[in-house]
Amino acid sequence: MLLCVERANTQPARIGPVRVLSSVSIEHQCSENPPYDLEHVRRVEEEVRHRVSLPPKDDLDPITHDEVSKHIKGLKIRKSPDRDTISSKALKCFPAPLVALLVAIFNACIQNCYFPTAWKEAVVIGIPKPGKPRDLPASYRPISLLSVLGKLFEKTLKTRLSNHIIGKGLIINEQFGFRPNHSCPQQALRLVEHISEGFKVKRKTGGLL
Repeated sequence: MLLCVERANTQPARIGPVRVLSSVSIEHQCSENPPYDLEHVRRVEEEVRHRVSLPPKDDLDPITHDEVSKHIKGLKIRKSPDRDTISSKALKCFPAPLVALLVAIFNACIQNCYFPTAWKEAVVIGIPKPGKPRDLPASYRPISLLSVLGKLFEKTLKTRLSNHIIGKGLIINEQFGFRPNHSCPQQALRLVEHISEGFKVKRKTGGLL
């Protein structure tokens, strides 16, 4: 992660004690928490490399020009860009040939199971909390600025993954989070009904929070 602690909507200034402390604080918060099982991490990474090297069993539908254009229209123009300085407002001004180029790049990423590293890096800025002393790292709320191009690619990819996973029945019926037409109240009602049915037959209901 790229750390650049600055106030929002300001030009980078000379690094001072506050910015250095904030960078150290954020780096500490975002670091891995030992102890962790190195052998388990190795096995997981090896399995991921193995699966990525395999040819895909199911081909996702190619990303279309109309689809990308639709997602571009839905981008919020007030969102700040990352270090590539490509903003949502700039994307909305892209002519058709540039959008077609984005479509080609996105399709190449899907075909090669590749997500550009630059789109994973974040610029972290510090937003001062109201009424808090400015000389303490805890007085700033860190905000991560990610690439708008990466966000746009994620939107197109999410649609395909959701359709693929739901279409193949890979999600259990009890999974309500991040699913269309599934809300928290529905799941709460389902839980109440389950507990109520248990009362009728003197059955205990346990929950793990």
